[in-house]
Amino acid sequence: MKNYFKKFSIMFVMALAIIGVGMISNGTVAKAADGDYVLKKDYSANLVANYKFEETSGTTCNISKGAYVGTYNGTTSVTGSVGNARSFNGTNDYISFGNQVIPLGRKSIQFKIKTTSTSGSHILSNSGGFSAKYGTNIGINSGKIVFALSKSTGGTYNSIVSSNIYINDGNWHDVLITWDGTTTTNAIKIYIDGTLDASGTALSTETNDASYNLSIGKQAGASAYYFNGQLDELEIYNDVVEYENESITLDKATMDLTEGASEQLIATTTPSAVGVTWTSSDQSIATVDLTGKVTGVKEGTCTITATTTDGSNLSASCTVTVTKQIPPSNSGTTTVNPSGATTNSNGILNINTPSGFTQNNNNGGNGNSSNNSGNTNNSGNSGNNYSNNNNSNSNNNYYYYNNYYYYSGKTA
Repeated sequence: MKNYFKKFSIMFVMALAIIGVGMISNGTVAKAADGDYVLKKDYSANLVANYKFEETSGTTCNISKGAYVGTYNGTTSVTGSVGNARSFNGTNDYISFGNQVIPLGRKSIQFKIKTTSTSGSHILSNSGGFSAKYGTNIGINSGKIVFALSKSTGGTYNSIVSSNIYINDGNWHDVLITWDGTTTTNAIKIYIDGTLDASGTALSTETNDASYNLSIGKQAGASAYYFNGQLDELEIYNDVVEYENESITLDKATMDLTEGASEQLIATTTPSAVGVTWTSSDQSIATVDLTGKVTGVKEGTCTITATTTDGSNLSASCTVTVTKQIPPSNSGTTTVNPSGATTNSNGILNINTPSGFTQNNNNGGNGNSSNNSGNTNNSGNSGNNYSNNNNSNSNNNYYYYNNYYYYSGKTA
């Protein structure tokens, strides 16, 4: 038996060494595209076991959800990424369980890890590994995460997938490994710190229970390959915890406004349920409300930014240019100060009726009346308007509109 475990351990490390600097699954090297990923939905109903490692005394490894309580064999309580974590010395520390815990087939396993180790070790294991056994192994080799499925065929793994990212830098890293339980191409996925890092393909589905009960911190069924580092927030699901690429875009990259004018910006997020906040780099130039409506204040340039509110802090920006509002011009006329003009009690300018004009007083306000042989001035509280149509007795045309007196030379 001792030689058997020794043989398995050597074979497991050889397998890890073969995948080396990349992820190899069935002869194919692959690396997933980079990106920011978020959970597609709430998977709490699929949580089989959740270990937070908050215990500071005793030997019981309690579970936040589920029925699989573990036993601390050595290990030390330390400050973790969230609350407390468990530290393993790499020599004889581990956590034992009376159940296999990890479900068959469709599954997701997530945990936080902190280590500087480069040697091959097992983090979670309920399999005999490379020999004719069943089960799952998650380990670390040369600073990378390795996921292996045993298929009860001596000398052959169901699948081995290695991360591309090194996690042995002494910092906390979040690891998520998922498998949909099928032989679909690249159905096995490894996420590191929320980013899809590697994927692989299983040779067969799982139909048999694991060969051993779960061990954390060493190889199941053997006193070998002890893990040296810290673990926190272990979660095991009976479903694939799926991520999608998170993004935010705006419908405009630039916007031109005049003072006082407004225009709407539209933010599109993935997932669509993610909210945004709006900010202006200079509210004295342009403001933005909670819906993305932008209003020009004064001449100048500023930046309007939309930022996601789910903690990812992704953002998209639009450059806004505000120009002065230009008043309408009186093209083709000359404004003059009429001779002898006075202001009435309503603040309206009175002028002498030009020669050839007659004047009507109406309190109804602005309005022009005219005929073909003469010109009429309507004087009211809203303003004085002269209209000249075909006045053959006058050398010049006179117009008075909205408190302005206009003069233009008569044309033939």
